[in-house]
Amino acid sequence: MSWLEFIVPVLICIAIIYIPGFLLLRAVRFPRSWCIAGAPVFSLLLYIVLGLSFTASGCPTSALALACLALGLSAFAWAASAVLHKKLAREGRHLSKKLTHMDGNGVGSPSELASLLVYLTAGAVIGGAVFVAAVGRPDAYIQSYDNVTHLAMMKYFADSNVFNPIGASNYASMAPEIAPFFTGSGFYPSMWHVAGAMIMDLSGASVAVATNAEAFVTGCIVYPLCLAAFMMYIFQGNRKAILLGALASVSFTAFPWSMLIRGPLYPNMLAFATVPFIVLLLLGFISDRTPRRQRISCLAAFLLGMVVLVFVQTNAVFTVGVFAAPFLIWKASSLSSQIPILRKWGVAGKIALGLIAIALILGIWCIAYNLPFLQNVVQYEWPSWLSKRQALVNVLTLSLWKNSAAQLFMALLVLVGLVCALLKREYRPLVAVYAAVCAMYFFSSSSNGFLDSFLTGFWYSDQCRVAAMVAMAAVPLAALGASAVFEGIAVFLRFVASGASVKSVTACSVAVILGMWAFVFYPSYQIDGFTKMNTAFGSFLSRSKALYGTSDSQRHLSEREAAFIQKASEVVDDGLVLNNPFDGSVYAFIVDDLPVYYRTLRAFDTDAESVDSAVVREGIQNVATDAEVRDALRDTGIRYVLLLDQDGGEEDNPGPHPGYRERHWEALDSLNDKTPGLNVILSDGDMRLYEIDPALLEQEQ
Repeated sequence: MSWLEFIVPVLICIAIIYIPGFLLLRAVRFPRSWCIAGAPVFSLLLYIVLGLSFTASGCPTSALALACLALGLSAFAWAASAVLHKKLAREGRHLSKKLTHMDGNGVGSPSELASLLVYLTAGAVIGGAVFVAAVGRPDAYIQSYDNVTHLAMMKYFADSNVFNPIGASNYASMAPEIAPFFTGSGFYPSMWHVAGAMIMDLSGASVAVATNAEAFVTGCIVYPLCLAAFMMYIFQGNRKAILLGALASVSFTAFPWSMLIRGPLYPNMLAFATVPFIVLLLLGFISDRTPRRQRISCLAAFLLGMVVLVFVQTNAVFTVGVFAAPFLIWKASSLSSQIPILRKWGVAGKIALGLIAIALILGIWCIAYNLPFLQNVVQYEWPSWLSKRQALVNVLTLSLWKNSAAQLFMALLVLVGLVCALLKREYRPLVAVYAAVCAMYFFSSSSNGFLDSFLTGFWYSDQCRVAAMVAMAAVPLAALGASAVFEGIAVFLRFVASGASVKSVTACSVAVILGMWAFVFYPSYQIDGFTKMNTAFGSFLSRSKALYGTSDSQRHLSEREAAFIQKASEVVDDGLVLNNPFDGSVYAFIVDDLPVYYRTLRAFDTDAESVDSAVVREGIQNVATDAEVRDALRDTGIRYVLLLDQDGGEEDNPGPHPGYRERHWEALDSLNDKTPGLNVILSDGDMRLYEIDPALLEQEQ
């Protein structure tokens, strides 16, 4: 598939996540800039409601029907609102007043729409170039533990026309009585997979192409636009900081780019991308300058946005809490002037209210940390990998994920931005946010135990997720720092060229800072006779090309094995195929519809495994002599056996998938062409597709 063809699923993704949400927000009379930025959140809200409704009713639907219903509901709401607004206007009343920024200026001006266009351009052009270079091909996918679930769920939703936002098992397409594991009915946030399945259904794209289309839109469009709305609200009056924020939005490798190769963490990528806009809604609610009716709208939209995050990736709810807490504390302290007793205390009254707000926030955090249903998450321990001294260096240099290089230019901009933010009262919450997430990263990467769990347990104590929050918090500060550097360059140029015009100085300042910024994206390079210089984006691209590429050194399912599976799918006409998922065949059903029996990489030899699965897995080598094995084969419908690494796969550099336990697969690994009861129907090197002798399976139990 060419990148030109990739445009179709991308455009479909943009349409389904932007049009309904935009109309819905316009119905509530939010300014256009907010409606554009926040549209994905409320489109997803519509799909959540519709998906739950259809799932509860037991009625399957199609992506087209889902999209049309969402569009119809949002269009109706917008039209009804427009009619009501015109009626009230004729009567001399107004449904709402204009929203204002922190400095009192209006929201939604033409200049804001122009700023959105700048962020969109930066995301689509610079971010798009990074994305294309990282992924390599539109149909490329990472063969990793997490991606097995992501791809399988998306495929199930598309194949079944059941778009359930609370999740589905990898075995959902199997009848429960033959599935190898008890699938259960637990909650798993699945809106990423629902949206991807809709892209598959509407465009006809494969699961890998749909995944990449959604990832492209999330990282290159959704995140920059949500950031744009937040930045315009915070930095109104500082046009340079707003515009330079467009470059900052795509300049940190820790987010959104590392999410493409770590995990990959697609749901977290989408959830985190919308966090700036959801925080913005809360800021609109607590602002004294927001009209009362609009404050109600902001609060309602904020609460609904938090609900959406629960269904996309629940830990983003706590990310919003971390980013919003300093603003809430700052707002609480400012209320002392409205309380007669505290007004007399002056600064002490502000401090008292601030401490009360801190205590309340910590209390809520503690309650959430101790909730029984979150214990498996918050107590999950991701091992630390840095010393405390190195963790501090990594925070200061923004070398935030394993094998990444420092981002010294961005670190300098952040440092300058921190100083600038401290000097301006309304920007100080930005400093507190950054300090909080840096502290979380420091303890997560350098220690294990209670403090690490308490601070970062909601994110599985995963340094990559916490590093992403550091990058997100760094964007406004980097933009503020870049604005100050820009002013410094302009002052210097005016000093050395006193006769130059304002336009000339401005143009030269822009050229200098853009030239400096270009090195942020520079690939790793060699200085002959000295050393190799690893850059942050060079390290990222090197890693991503290895993971998304076709080299067998990084792929558990090689190109040759994928071709063999494709041939096998043409031969297998009925029944399931017994497989060892750790040899790469876990992707066989996802990519080529080969109905393999095992479609996950976990829960073997546990209480979750069915009796039939255990019997077959541990005794398939005795199929000709063991009646219990044959009974289990009949019960499950297994008719074939697939081996991709008959000799153990010693020639494959990555070897089996992580989690492989040899004792679990001794029976399958012992099979060969002489095993009684197995007939070779496909053979290529160490790869085999066997048919279990039909005569054995036809015998009476």
